[in-house]
Amino acid sequence: MTRCWAECREEFRYNLDILDCLVRAHLINLQQFDMQLASVLEQALNAGIGSSILALGFAMQLVHVYLLEGPASGAPVVITENDLANTIEILTRIAAHARYFEPRAFSF
Repeated sequence: MTRCWAECREEFRYNLDILDCLVRAHLINLQQFDMQLASVLEQALNAGIGSSILALGFAMQLVHVYLLEGPASGAPVVITENDLANTIEILTRIAAHARYFEPRAFSF
């Protein structure tokens, strides 16, 4: 099922509601999912973030909902930080890359 997720159309692949159903039903191998999502993000980092803005937005939303918002609200833990270790690493690299290329203010 994880492979089907990776090969389906982007509007389904990067839909958090669909992923949530698959994860809660234990139909997604989170280790494979993390590696596949991290691979897409790595390709986006190397080719320019615009090449997969949907994947980047999805990954950011995924981390926010499951790792930040969920535990703070007392929701049951479905996905842990360990489940998304590769994705978090790539997101960190993307953030560092974006800060490096941030426009600098000119001082006169």
